[in-house]
This record gives sequence, C-alpha cells and structure tokens, in this order.
Amino acid sequence: MDGGYYAIKGFEYQIDKNILEILKETDVNKAINIEQNQDIDSSDFVMQVKYKEATKFTPSTIKKPVIQLIDEYIKNNSKQYILYCYFNDFNSYTESTSIDSILGSSRSNYTQQQKTNFVKSFKLNFAPQFDIQLEQTIREIQKLNYNEDESIIFHSRASNFLRNLVVDNPPNQISNRTCTKNDLIELFKNDRKVIFNNSFRFFKGENSYFKKMKKDFFTSNNVDKTIKIFIIELNGSESKSEIVLLLKTISEKHFKQLTRDIKGEAPFFYLRNINSQKTIEIKEQLVEAKLIFKDGYDFLNSKFNLISITSKSSKENRISIKLINSETELNQVIDFNFNTLKEVYQFFKSKPLVINQDIKETNIEIQNSNEILKII
Repeated sequence: MDGGYYAIKGFEYQIDKNILEILKETDVNKAINIEQNQDIDSSDFVMQVKYKEATKFTPSTIKKPVIQLIDEYIKNNSKQYILYCYFNDFNSYTESTSIDSILGSSRSNYTQQQKTNFVKSFKLNFAPQFDIQLEQTIREIQKLNYNEDESIIFHSRASNFLRNLVVDNPPNQISNRTCTKNDLIELFKNDRKVIFNNSFRFFKGENSYFKKMKKDFFTSNNVDKTIKIFIIELNGSESKSEIVLLLKTISEKHFKQLTRDIKGEAPFFYLRNINSQKTIEIKEQLVEAKLIFKDGYDFLNSKFNLISITSKSSKENRISIKLINSETELNQVIDFNFNTLKEVYQFFKSKPLVINQDIKETNIEIQNSNEILKII
C-alpha cells in the first residue's frame, strides 16, 4: 500500500518538475520530452527525477539512474545529464559525491576516460521536498501574469494535460509525449474545462478549497434556464438517504417552485458506481418524499425516451430532478439541442469522464460525496 502511495507521489513530483522545466524555457517553442528515453529530456539535456521521501541517501540509492544516464551519455555526449532527486536524509553526502562511489561494483564496466568525461557533463541536484516544489511551480505559473488562485487552477490543468500525454500515448506513440511552453500558454488561454483537484486543496487548505468552489460556482442567486448536468462519482458506501439528500439539495439550487410559477430547470444527474437495485431504491425514496423526477422510462419495460427525460419543467408537471441511468443515455442528453445553454459539473474521486462534446465543463475533485454538500 505504501509503495503505491510513494509511486504516485513520485510521479506527481516528476510532473511538477516537467512543468517547471517547460515554463522556465526562454524559447516558447522548444520541445520538452516526457517519459521518452528518460524522465525528461530536450535537445540539450537529459534528466532523471527521483523522489525518495522514505529513503535515506547513500551513493548506492542512485546507482541505477546514474547508470542509465551514463549509457545515454555514451550514445550522445553533446547534452547535459542531470539527476534531480529528493531524499529524506543525506547521511553527510553532498552533490560532489564521486562517480565511483555511486557506481560501486559497476564502476569497472566503464573506462576511466568515459567516467571522467561523463562527470564533466553530469549534475547531481538534490531537490526540494514535494510541497516546496509545488509552491515553486505555482509561482512559475504566476509569472505569466496570473494571480495565485488562477495559477493553482492552471497548475491542475497543466498536470492533467501532461499526465494525459503519457497515458494516451503508448510505447509505439512515444514521440507524441512532447510539450512546449507555448502549448501550456495556449492551454491556459483556451481550455474551457476547469479542473480543480487536490493540488488546490493541498496548497490552500481544505476550507479554502470548499469556499473557493462554492464562491465560483454555487453562490449565485440567479436561477435561469441553463441546463445543468451533474456527474457524481460515488464510492458505493453511501446510504440511500445520503444520495437523496444530495440530489434534493442540488436541485433546490437550480429549480425553484413558486406559488404561481417556477424558476429554473430541473438539473440532470448521472450517478457513477451505483448498482441498479440501489438506483431503484433511490427512486422509491424520491417518490416517498414527493419529489417529481424523470428518468426517460415512462412505463414498465419501456425503452429509453430522450424526449421524455428532456421535457421542460413547468408549474403543472413540477419536475425537479432528472436521473440518467447510463453513460450512453448521458451522451444522448448532452447531445440534445435544448435551445439554451448547457453546463456539465463533474464531482470525481478517481478520474472525470471524458466529455467529447463542445460544452462548458467544470470538474471538481472530491474525496467523498459529503464534500459536495460542503461545496454547494
């Protein structure tokens, strides 16, 4: 379990170092390669990044990455070779640790001339701890004339963008794992999908995270006809009453039943990680609570009816909640022409669903569904 924790944290640390290297470039079109031959490389440097939070430094702990760098140097001696690493303790060693002490039993695998020449092009850099480097990354984004909150948000966007470069490009497409400073600048300018994740929570604190989400998205008193689609990732342990309360609370923010009329539109909900039996039980509780909902199924054994679930709320039908039962139906609803604005809000634990349609999208990372109530 701990191994997985440190592995994930190490990869996030590497992502932040990627962002730093990209943004520090004076040439906005210079390509920085991610997870190609090494962790990070470009036309003039090759870098290994190691984050060893639970490990004390000894020369042998960096033997493997240094051997990888020497082997790369022998192929191409025109670049600088860097090991960027964090350790919990240095045991009195310094960045001038000798190459032979690092290589240990492998020192005889290389000629003295190879080792001497490599050292001239090699840098051992002891790096800052995780939170300090995260703060440095935020500050680097601020240099693009964004305030702190914006920079935290854009850090999330950049992190997600670089992760996807790696995940979406398998080994046979490794050359696509490339990013320039201009790519990130354009991402910040043009990306309409705002992803708030744990970097904001980590950097600003939990209460600030919840307040920021509420202020930006859920404090407006203007109830309009914009179609709101909420995608909520559950963990499976929520009770039926907790889910019903969540649906009711969000609905009341966007649908107001007045004495003579209504305001707003019933929001759509797609609940992830919920089985069909619990879905039925939730619908039963909605009926018991006298909350009128639509799910696209108007009679026993009927087929999904898109027209039914997309019918407008009115003072006569009093529809306040619309439940989407599958991802296929979700895509049909998103594609539907409502003749008004549409917005998607995703509350996710692991990874947000990919929405390919051109629609305003806000993705907010949560640890459990109770946090949604704190946000809204």
